[in-house]
Amino acid sequence: IATFDSQVSAVLLSPDGQVVVGDDGTLWNAVDGLLTGNLAGRGPAVNFAFTPDGERLLWQGASGLIEIWTLRP
Repeated sequence: IATFDSQVSAVLLSPDGQVVVGDDGTLWNAVDGLLTGNLAGRGPAVNFAFTPDGERLLWQGASGLIEIWTLRP
C-alpha cells in the first residue's frame, strides 16, 4: 500500500490505476506513492477528472477556466 504525504482535500485515481492527483495539482505514482509532478501555478481545483483513457486531466480552478493537461506523451 502506498502512502501519500500531502494536505489535499480530495484525490482522484486515474482509470488505469497508475496516477493519483490531488485537488492541489500534485501528482503521485499510485504504485509507490512517489511524487511525479505538479500542475505548476495552479490553485485548488473546483472540479477535476481524468479522461476515460487516463491520458489527460481536466482541471477547473476557482476562476472557472477549464484546462486540459496531457499526462502522457
